[in-house]
Amino acid sequence: MANYTYAFDSGVYDVSNMGNPAPINADANSDGWGGTFPMSAANNSFSLVSAGKVNHEDVEGVLFNYVSVGSAAPIDQDFTLVSPGGPDHPDYAATAIISLSATPSTTSYMQLETTQGNLSTFFAVASAVADSNVGDTRVTGSAFYSNTGTNTQVLQSFHDVVNAGDAFTAEFAVNIGEVAIDQNTAGLTGNTTITVSGTDVVNVVNNFSGGADEQANATYIRAAAGTNSSQGYDGANVAVVTTTGRTVIYTLDHNGSIPPVLSGFNLATGPNMRREVLMGYR
Repeated sequence: MANYTYAFDSGVYDVSNMGNPAPINADANSDGWGGTFPMSAANNSFSLVSAGKVNHEDVEGVLFNYVSVGSAAPIDQDFTLVSPGGPDHPDYAATAIISLSATPSTTSYMQLETTQGNLSTFFAVASAVADSNVGDTRVTGSAFYSNTGTNTQVLQSFHDVVNAGDAFTAEFAVNIGEVAIDQNTAGLTGNTTITVSGTDVVNVVNNFSGGADEQANATYIRAAAGTNSSQGYDGANVAVVTTTGRTVIYTLDHNGSIPPVLSGFNLATGPNMRREVLMGYR
């Protein structure tokens, strides 16, 4: 059921449907941002500085209740609307995928490096090995994996050795013969290459990619905070809406970094639908 506690009646703007070129703020109220185009309040008391992401989804609109007595004069302030984060909005780890293109040789090894510089080296040896076995003592962070048996058995051994360490997590897809490797420092893009030595036995399906930091793409707004709620947006509720309809509610105060109050779908459904109609989405 929709939550209509947050009205968001008349403050409406959109950041992805402005046309090309985008409107120029030439109104007397603009002062370089906002203006009467619905990317801000008409009296310039509320405007978008930068749209970010929530759950790595693009923010496409912001809902707010227009404050007619607000202006840029009392206390004009930039606000960082902190992304929710946590288990419901996690960071993404960079992932790489490898497979075997031939029978492994005893001379081959693979090196994986995280963006924080953690280097792990995995040596192939022609016998079964325990997960805890240490590889070349001259190479910090190295370990053995077994190249005895079929490609499936070798990849399983490599999977087990990777998971025995701290820097990476591996998942073996037996049906397609690939091992996906996540670096355990989520939110980072990872290194761009995997170092392979020896005969051409390791096929790098894709190098580390896809890491994303939930907090690195926050939405920024500028609003007349005022000294109290009768002067501006102090204590007011605003909401950002993503391309999937996810809505995150924030309550503004004079702290420039604002945590979310509520995140989910079907929040302020009616106002968001009106926003979409005004912007030509419906």
